Amino acid sequence: MENRLVGVIGAGVMGTGLAQNLAHSSYNVILIDVSEDILERAKDEITKNIRFQGFFGNKDKRDDPEEILGRITFTTTYELLKDAYFV
Repeated sequence: MENRLVGVIGAGVMGTGLAQNLAHSSYNVILIDVSEDILERAKDEITKNIRFQGFFGNKDKRDDPEEILGRITFTTTYELLKDAYFV
């Protein structure tokens, strides 16, 4: 079975976008940052982005923000990276 777990360190602009794109591509993602506040902001940004992208895509096949967010683990704990295929 293929390991589809990827770690992203840093929930800034680039890390948040990368985590979103990986989750959208059916990867499970561990998004790590030093601050719970930054992680919460990243979660809000991803939700907003998914909803915004829905306006431009196929109306019959809009992405569910909860489904995409369900593939992302938001954490401050580096130990979770031990099972990641790629960081």
